[in-house]
Amino acid sequence: MTVQQLIDELKLFPGYLPAKVVVTTIYGTNDEIGQFRDDLEVNLSPEDAIEADRVSHEGAFILITSK
Repeated sequence: MTVQQLIDELKLFPGYLPAKVVVTTIYGTNDEIGQFRDDLEVNLSPEDAIEADRVSHEGAFILITSK
């Protein structure tokens, strides 16, 4: 997605709403005994999203970070 595509999408929504960020899948996590396993996969949902905190220009892309 380009910055312009992101701006166009955001224009469709009310400006007063908070912006949130979510990574939909995490690869590698701790198992039930606390040992890290890189073969585990965690799927996240919109309820796991956290508020965006900052947008910055990082040379070849923009970066949206969260708290």
